[in-house]
Amino acid sequence: MTKGASDPTSSGTILLIVGLGSEFGISKYFIGHAGKLVVWELATTNTYTRGTVFKCTVYENGRQTRCFAHGNSLSPVIGFLVKHQKSLLHVALTWFALVASIRLRRRYQACIAVNMTFSLYGLLLRSGGLAKQCIFGSTDFLPPSRGLGLSSIYNRLYRLLDRLSQNSSDAVWYFSPRMLEVEKEAGFVRRNDIPRLVVPISTDADFAETVNSKEIERTSIGYIGKVDELSGLGMVIQSFRDILKRVPTAKLKIIGSGQDEDKFKSMVKSFGLSKHIEFLGFVEDREKAARLLSKCAICIAPYASLPGQIIQFTDPAKVKLYLTCGTPVVMTNTCELADEIREEKAGITIEYDQNAMVQAIVRLLSDDWLWHECAKNVRRLSKKYDYRIIYDKALRETGFPVLTL
Repeated sequence: MTKGASDPTSSGTILLIVGLGSEFGISKYFIGHAGKLVVWELATTNTYTRGTVFKCTVYENGRQTRCFAHGNSLSPVIGFLVKHQKSLLHVALTWFALVASIRLRRRYQACIAVNMTFSLYGLLLRSGGLAKQCIFGSTDFLPPSRGLGLSSIYNRLYRLLDRLSQNSSDAVWYFSPRMLEVEKEAGFVRRNDIPRLVVPISTDADFAETVNSKEIERTSIGYIGKVDELSGLGMVIQSFRDILKRVPTAKLKIIGSGQDEDKFKSMVKSFGLSKHIEFLGFVEDREKAARLLSKCAICIAPYASLPGQIIQFTDPAKVKLYLTCGTPVVMTNTCELADEIREEKAGITIEYDQNAMVQAIVRLLSDDWLWHECAKNVRRLSKKYDYRIIYDKALRETGFPVLTL
């Protein structure tokens, strides 16, 4: 794709394929910029619970004209199958994507797919003459796995498809500079004629301005994301009684679901913390989730520090959502964004350590001056990553002129 190429936001229909409940900045941008837009929201093996599997929304000049969803009636069956074999979710999604294509009967000027598995739909549509261009949003890098088990086979298949998407798309957007580096180091980047840009996850700088400071619960802690051991929530739950000794009114609100949810709920009950730790489940509506988080005094991203942890290569969506909410952050030093949080004094970054986590949370919950300073800095940092700035720049540098309705 070269400078001066046809502008997908000014002619034809744009197809945007994103994860269900993923960051809403990219959707918000194209709703406001594309004359005709179709958004496919697909469940992933990380976010799927017992709800929608595939959602399709059509917009004309910024207004929703059509919306339909698939999977609710099948969700108990799909949930059981996915629990035992991840690839079966992709089979279901492929079927629903085919059904949506038949129902809409549209050709697309461009397909922007934010996820490696989703990029395959864009490549298939382009191969079938239903999409002119395909932009791949590279979100994760999966290190190689050894062994002969199902997880290893899935790992090899994922890496094979990643290599295909890296070299078959018309442009590739990487969530972080580190993502681009590791893809090159792995030998996945083989074509130099494809535009490759770092396009980080965006924020909505205007959202924090709508937050009523009087509604902020000064000793409330927010979390959104997967509920599993890699999330670091186990460490937080284990340390919560120490937090309560110094901040007796502290409460933790957990938004999300995952394979260790039942285990963590049992821990909370056995520790006598049911009045202080609340599981809210997966919230599909990202703006509703943001409203819940914006009422918390701080938000946490306690990623476990383990070899091969994917978060070290990418941009953490949860932290960008915390910035959108204007909420000071406590996070572990597991990715590049942690350095920026620390340098901009938008929160506290720590090593993956229980005592350090307790100290950081207690400090922000009890020190009003520090909390106000961090909240001010969070809003400033959020403006840097505002979705209008991020995607104007991405389209311009990819070769798409920017168009405003």
